[in-house]
Amino acid sequence: MNFVSEPHEYIGPEYVVCSSCGKTVSRTFLAHVQNCKVAEKLTISFLFRLTSAWIGVHYSKRDRRFCINLIPCCTIWITKKGGQRP
Repeated sequence: MNFVSEPHEYIGPEYVVCSSCGKTVSRTFLAHVQNCKVAEKLTISFLFRLTSAWIGVHYSKRDRRFCINLIPCCTIWITKKGGQRP
């Protein structure tokens, strides 16, 4: 029984492989499979989010992404190729 539509590969009753990022995720974490946002190239964008009320810069090794907040709630993010977009 295949409970996940393409482009994600069904590998067993408990796991699927995301074809965008290659991660193996459990059935209980299908939100990743349905919302995977892997950058195919260097991506720079702007995000307004009220919960991002901080000022500074940080880098996420896992997501391969820089987040820069010079104004509270306004984030400029730079994602490297293969990184996760917010």
